[in-house]
Amino acid sequence: MRSLALDTSSDVLSLALFEEDQLIIEVNSNVSKQHGAFLLPLVEKLLLAVNWERETIDQIWLGRGPGSYTGLRIGATMAKVWTSTSKSDLESFSSLAIMASQVADDGGQSWIIPIMDARRGTAYTGAYQWQDGLLKNQIKDDHVDWQTWIQETLLPQTNETKLKQVIFVSAHENEFTNFVKESLSQQSIDLHFVIGQYAWPKVGKVPYIEREHVEDIDVFEPFYAHLTLAEQEWAAKQVNQNQEMNESYVEQTNETSI
Repeated sequence: MRSLALDTSSDVLSLALFEEDQLIIEVNSNVSKQHGAFLLPLVEKLLLAVNWERETIDQIWLGRGPGSYTGLRIGATMAKVWTSTSKSDLESFSSLAIMASQVADDGGQSWIIPIMDARRGTAYTGAYQWQDGLLKNQIKDDHVDWQTWIQETLLPQTNETKLKQVIFVSAHENEFTNFVKESLSQQSIDLHFVIGQYAWPKVGKVPYIEREHVEDIDVFEPFYAHLTLAEQEWAAKQVNQNQEMNESYVEQTNETSI
């Protein structure tokens, strides 16, 4: 069983080939979200390096997000076209989980918190824990206001589970990581941070995270976790228009005839 894994959710383009779930070759390149230009050539180079033919790939393992809208679209389009024109199966995995998997298995002693900056005081995040050699989700992936999420979601759950150690994984030192240090410094929690290249979502660990089989390739969509800015603006415009229509209707129905 041969598999091609890819993740295009961030600045990093990560690709790997597996045989019987054993890593054969992996490449990780910071292409500044220029995935459209580099994805297919890098796939061809990987196949050539191990002397595999495209037709021998049995499975595509795709990072479904959350993350960069454009990057996710490029990765999903490539995977869907590949599987629809071949006999390959498509399985998806969380891009946040693959970030979390960069932290070595510690036997479930810690929660691992991957962080992707989503701008405007928000982030893509979740919580993961190693259990019996596999990385399991503890707090679902989501797009969150990071200050609110720390105070109202993470802290209550770590207190409830009496967790002693939390490891944050982020490609960049940012306001989120600084706020974490300030917010949790007074808690009885041992904090650790994995920053920079060591936090890249590298797909070589895909066999150790949960994957979902895609039944209907045609309707598969990446997990964006929230609307794009254009979609948010359009939705807000529709709400305003509906409010104006409702106000106009009320004014008309309140008129009295002489």
